[in-house]
Amino acid sequence: MTTITEPGIYSLPPDVYHGDPVPEGSLSPTRARVLLSEGGPLRYRWQQTHPQHRATFDIGHALHAMVLGAGGPVVAIDAQDWRTKAARAARAAAHEQGATPLLRSDYERVAELASHVTTHSLASELLGVGEPEQAMFWRHPSGLWLRGQVDWLRPDGIVDLKTTSRPGPRAWGRHAYDLGYHMQAAWYRHLARQLGLGDLPFWHVVVELEGPGLVYVARFDDDLLAIGEADMQQAIDIYNHARQANRWDGYPADQAITITPPTWALKQRQAGEAAALADAIDNLLEENS
Repeated sequence: MTTITEPGIYSLPPDVYHGDPVPEGSLSPTRARVLLSEGGPLRYRWQQTHPQHRATFDIGHALHAMVLGAGGPVVAIDAQDWRTKAARAARAAAHEQGATPLLRSDYERVAELASHVTTHSLASELLGVGEPEQAMFWRHPSGLWLRGQVDWLRPDGIVDLKTTSRPGPRAWGRHAYDLGYHMQAAWYRHLARQLGLGDLPFWHVVVELEGPGLVYVARFDDDLLAIGEADMQQAIDIYNHARQANRWDGYPADQAITITPPTWALKQRQAGEAAALADAIDNLLEENS
């Protein structure tokens, strides 16, 4: 069994990395995002003992394997869907062997999307030099081990491959913020600095799953990365507090939660009231003219 006891950069199989090879445990950016959600500590604790696998994960895993050449084989299952017993059995057998199973139609679609990445001039350039799936481990001054597995580590930067169902960089950017990708980017860059790699730039290669399967390269600006750094530290503080107190709280049990209107609803109401007032003034002016 592989164990990590020294800070550094390691090439690890996905199951070893996700199984957490640090004997005393470590925190990844994926888990840290859970800590920042509502009811985060208890949600984090529950997910530790209830691992989830969704079929949509297989699409992303398969694209990573085809583009990056890492992460295990991808196998095509000759079935229309997963409803038959034979198809489900073939999928389970593939997972047991460390492979990523896809329906034949999905396999062909992912292969098409992979070709879009490899023929994209900037994306292919960024992925032309470096190593795939490099796991970084470092011990925070608080004593907590931090880990992060980057999709592609270049000598001069970090590349992360993302899939999305959101059309366009603007929609993806909003969704990326909701998913905490800014914290993930700050997390990886922080580990890289601590391990002596310097202040590396970070790129996302984004692949749209729908329509023509468009590909683009995105970068977060300094303001967004600064927010990511702050979120990272907050997640570390939440984790350390919960661990030291051995309290993994969810929602408050001794008080009601006040729900306030979302910002967009307030703006919509204010706009409506302003329009109604303008109409009333116009009507009054007409009556007195």
